[in-house]
Amino acid sequence: MSSQNQLRVANSSATLLDLILLSNKSKIIKAGTLDPAISDHKMIYAIMNLIKKREHPIIKTVKNYKYVDKSKFKSALQNVPWWVCDIFDDLDDVQNAWELLYKDVVDEYITERKVKVKQNSLPWVNTEIRKLLNKRFKLLKNWQHTKNPIAHKKYKEARNLANIRMRKAESKYWKSEFDNATNSKEFWKVVKKVHRKTKAIQIGPLEDDLGN
Repeated sequence: MSSQNQLRVANSSATLLDLILLSNKSKIIKAGTLDPAISDHKMIYAIMNLIKKREHPIIKTVKNYKYVDKSKFKSALQNVPWWVCDIFDDLDDVQNAWELLYKDVVDEYITERKVKVKQNSLPWVNTEIRKLLNKRFKLLKNWQHTKNPIAHKKYKEARNLANIRMRKAESKYWKSEFDNATNSKEFWKVVKKVHRKTKAIQIGPLEDDLGN
């Protein structure tokens, strides 16, 4: 037993009182003892290498109401032969007929777009970071379209800034989570969150390619 790992050192002896038990040694980056200077009993610590699982986004197709020509859409609805619905006696048939007529107009005048469904919105991504991510994406699209070296430089600067802010915000968030863990049960609950072993059951808000 090296003197570095001794937890309680007396005049004539040194003992190892506390242990850290683990099943996978590769997850530990560093371990040792700390002297709090207020007791002859040192504290033990271990730094764990926790790799989070990256989830692939879910892509869905939704209607894009942002660029609808409202006047044309309204005019088209007024010209729909709604009287067709009166032919049916059964209420279900009336409803189906109405929905088909309405859907034909919607499909003609309202375009579609691809969106990403946020399964688990990252809790450390605030408004400032989201704006940086949106700016990064727009600059990336601009560079891909123009192939301009200046546009590429602006994109790289925005990307690096967004990555730095993201890492700092994530580090601050997890530090706060671990600091607030008052017992071993809460500690391992945070560890599981880092590993993405627990998933939220609710689906978050929709986000398009521009982050809106």
